[in-house]
Amino acid sequence: MPKRFNSQSLELRLHRVRRSAYQHLDIAIEPSTWVLSHVIEGEVLTTTGEHSGTAKPGDVMVHYPHHRMTEQNPGPGLHEWMALDAWQGDFEFFRLHPVPSIVTLRDPPAFRAQFNRLLEVRHPLEEFAITAGLLVEVVRSWERSGTPAGLELAGSSRFSKIVNYIDQNLNHELSRESLAKRIQLHPGSFDRAFRAEYGTSPMELVRKKRIQLAKRLLSSTDCNLEQIGDMTGLGSAPNFSRAFRQIVGESPGQYRARSKMTIEDYAREFNLDES
Repeated sequence: MPKRFNSQSLELRLHRVRRSAYQHLDIAIEPSTWVLSHVIEGEVLTTTGEHSGTAKPGDVMVHYPHHRMTEQNPGPGLHEWMALDAWQGDFEFFRLHPVPSIVTLRDPPAFRAQFNRLLEVRHPLEEFAITAGLLVEVVRSWERSGTPAGLELAGSSRFSKIVNYIDQNLNHELSRESLAKRIQLHPGSFDRAFRAEYGTSPMELVRKKRIQLAKRLLSSTDCNLEQIGDMTGLGSAPNFSRAFRQIVGESPGQYRARSKMTIEDYAREFNLDES
């Protein structure tokens, strides 16, 4: 079972912590959680969603949940990695701190020393403190590098408050008119300006976020379809199932069964010589 911790506004659910060696690497999965993988040896060609690049020793690969990711290296390598969920208040930690898919650490030996401690400790408070410290180090390394943000919709635009409002009210009725009223724009003008900013309409974004939340609930909770439909604003179980299948291409039950295997698949793909 994942270990769950709280400290004021920071909440962590730690699913896996591993060090993994391999002779070659060829992974392609859609993780159901955040995956942070520190490259110690080898060079890895990696993609997450639409982002791609080469991760070298001293880099951390950040894989977003529910986005297709790959890692490829024809030669040997060594990674230390964790699979986790992290929230700060009502938001996912890496939505508030939108690091790119590859972050170059400012002090790899110090990061590795803390990761070694995380592999060894057994006390929940120590695990929480070390994990939080590793997340902060990734964020600080990114901030000092000056590289662009990695997550879409992460910028501070004039619609950022609307996006945050959507995130916090997915279980309520949301319409183009009600959202436009919150920033005192005509619905048509709001729709055009929002689309120009984000490349999608407000209501398309609402639907996308509801499906993302449904995916997270399916993969990390035992809530039934009626409960998930209610929490996401997608309606009754039949309505939720129909909308989910239409957008995702499989039923909620099929997605739940598949997503619960992805972290195990990630570990298994290393051909493991694990610590």
